[in-house]
Amino acid sequence: MLWLHALVPGCSVELTYEHSVYRVYQKEIYTLGVAGDFILEKMVFGSFGAAAYYDPEASAGLVRSGDSWNLTGISISLPELRVFVNESHRLIIGDHIFNLASEFGEGSRVLIKLSPYPEFILALGLERAKKLLHAPGGFLES
Repeated sequence: MLWLHALVPGCSVELTYEHSVYRVYQKEIYTLGVAGDFILEKMVFGSFGAAAYYDPEASAGLVRSGDSWNLTGISISLPELRVFVNESHRLIIGDHIFNLASEFGEGSRVLIKLSPYPEFILALGLERAKKLLHAPGGFLES
């Protein structure tokens, strides 16, 4: 299954979900790089324990903000995002919120990557591409 959504370098993409062990809110914030990569800029955790689960030595870089813990300045470049979807996964692009479990099914493995516009036309076929281009959030949204 392919999605078509207009993105430009520098825009923000967020992935939110429930931490699998600590059962608290977690968010990954990415910036799209000029090379078509996802640059992990910040992670937000619902508890200190959830943050320390990934890197016990990262505590020096964690900043408490209200009920959450923020880890900033990460700058890890990833060519794609791979998500094993549970019911809590949401992908946020601008004002659009995509419930990944509703879109792909809970337990799905989803690969999120950027692709130039012409490749989508070839992969989707002309009729399906026209519908997606004019859909809300599509390239040619009316």
